[in-house]
Amino acid sequence: MSKLLKERIFIVVDKIEEYSLYLVVFFIPISKAAIESFVGLALLACIIKKFLLPDFKFISNRIHFFLLLFFIFCTFSLLNSGPYINKSLSALFFKWGEYILIFFLVQDGLASSKRIRNAVNIFLFVGALVAIDGIFQHLLGFEFLRNRQTVTTLKVSNVITGPFNHYNSLIVYLLCIFALFLSAVVVEVNSKTMVNLKSKIISCFLFFGLFLSGVCILLTFSRGGWIGVLFMILLMLILSGRWKIILPVLCSFILLFIFVPALRDRVSFIFAADGDASRFAIWKGAWMMIQDNPFFGKGLGTFMSFFPSYTKDLGLQYAHNCYLHMWAEIGIFGLLSFLYFVGLILLRVIKVLLFDAYRYRIKQPEKNCDFILLGLICGIFGFLVHSFFDNHFYSLQLSVLFWFLLGLTMAKLRQLA
Repeated sequence: MSKLLKERIFIVVDKIEEYSLYLVVFFIPISKAAIESFVGLALLACIIKKFLLPDFKFISNRIHFFLLLFFIFCTFSLLNSGPYINKSLSALFFKWGEYILIFFLVQDGLASSKRIRNAVNIFLFVGALVAIDGIFQHLLGFEFLRNRQTVTTLKVSNVITGPFNHYNSLIVYLLCIFALFLSAVVVEVNSKTMVNLKSKIISCFLFFGLFLSGVCILLTFSRGGWIGVLFMILLMLILSGRWKIILPVLCSFILLFIFVPALRDRVSFIFAADGDASRFAIWKGAWMMIQDNPFFGKGLGTFMSFFPSYTKDLGLQYAHNCYLHMWAEIGIFGLLSFLYFVGLILLRVIKVLLFDAYRYRIKQPEKNCDFILLGLICGIFGFLVHSFFDNHFYSLQLSVLFWFLLGLTMAKLRQLA
């Protein structure tokens, strides 16, 4: 094969990988089948690229060592899977293995600043569409993307789910989108460059998306999601230092929970005697499972299979706490390697943003910090906080969202290095 032909094929498959990843972003809230299809297409394009030009420089990062360690401990857990070994193998290669591949595909296929920006723009566009869909669902009782109905939960009716099958899934998606909208408003709209007509249109879109996604976050009535949003806003407040803009947003959320009866009643339900009794019972069962195999777990993907033997009358359940769920399945070493891997990324971004905050406000006050990195890391942090109350790592759409955002963060860090 001639060098010219190789270059032409490389350009074509590189574009296929890039646009396949864009389509993954577009279909995250809409279609699981489309997600699987375009991830597969991106992977095929990446394999052909690496065959033509073996370039794996992006993998040579010590952070990835702890991801490898996590995968190794996931594999070790299979020794305890017993009769559920097939479930464990499926979870290892076709769930966690696929998510990790997405993490690397994003770093490979969206390595330039332009491509990262394109991906974020698609996130913002689709996020605004999902927010409009949520408002539509609240007003008419059904949404137009998947024709899902509103639901009733814990004495609250007309709860929106958007195109997702549960309101908790909608809020964690919107939490990440809200973080990107808020960081864009805080950094980009606040800059002196937003003066021409195009910039003003962009500003209107950002405020519109921020407002709609914020309203939908409230209409999900998800208490765990609200906690994730509050922690996300607090982190953005600390990292950006834009108190005059972000503090009013935070105060507005808190005041709404105090003065809007429906929101106040939903929050007060946390303190009711039976408010979260079933969730605590599930956590107790998960803890009993952990005590049986605390170091290497019961086996990846086996939680629901083993769970009924540790509880009464609860049936098949997720742990409703991703960290207890992971500990029960892969053991404490697997959980710690995952947390250390994600924690290193968070700390590296925080270090970059805090350095930028010092440099921009003290030495170059006319410049702004990177809104994409700020929005990505705050969204991921809010996702992690909410995962303490739910099973987001065990949802295809939300896992793809998490690992995609994590891959974008790593790609962005490489651009700033």
